[in-house]
Amino acid sequence: LVTRPRRFGKTLNMDMLRVFFEISEEDTSKYFQDKAIWKCGEEYRKHQGQYPVIYLTFKDVKFASWEATIGMIQSLLQAEFGRHLELLDSNKLAEHEKEYLKKVLNKEASEVDLTAALEKLSQMLTKHYGKAPIIIIDEYDTPIQEGYSKDFYDEIIGFMRNFFSGAFKDNKNIRQLNISLHSFDDKYKIDLKKQKIFRINNTEDNFNFNEKIVCVYEYEANGKE
Repeated sequence: LVTRPRRFGKTLNMDMLRVFFEISEEDTSKYFQDKAIWKCGEEYRKHQGQYPVIYLTFKDVKFASWEATIGMIQSLLQAEFGRHLELLDSNKLAEHEKEYLKKVLNKEASEVDLTAALEKLSQMLTKHYGKAPIIIIDEYDTPIQEGYSKDFYDEIIGFMRNFFSGAFKDNKNIRQLNISLHSFDDKYKIDLKKQKIFRINNTEDNFNFNEKIVCVYEYEANGKE
């Protein structure tokens, strides 16, 4: 669990995790061979490029109505399902699973159907690859904050609770769950009691702005030291 304010590099770091772990036709190890993690040894390097990954970022889901918000979430899920088209040709999936996949891809899934999307995609990836996916969720609290301030809180919090409930609490098809959010307010959070949470501390050498970076930014912004 990564908690940071806006503009502190959460999405960049979450995308880095995706590239590190995700199975890819491209040799993505080239992006990490000169980085500190490569020097940590085979115990870490052996995980590079070895897992299916589900990646969703909600950072731009900022709309004034529930209809626009759920429409954008539908588009995000369509795009993520579209990154896993290999599942359509998998001989390890049942036809009804492929039909569900097509419904999401064609934007024919109902709101109720969409609440099961994360759970179903993780199940299908586990069946196809024989290993559970890593799930990365970036700023899931952004649309919840929008709903709170624009009078559709009940709709968005209800959807998100159902969306994450099956996927996080009762789903055995997860190898690792990585979440970022920028709010500490309980009304924007989802219950993760059944997950073992490791919170990343505020360490400037790993995930934060340090004093030198802030000074450089201020100099460039203000044109003076």
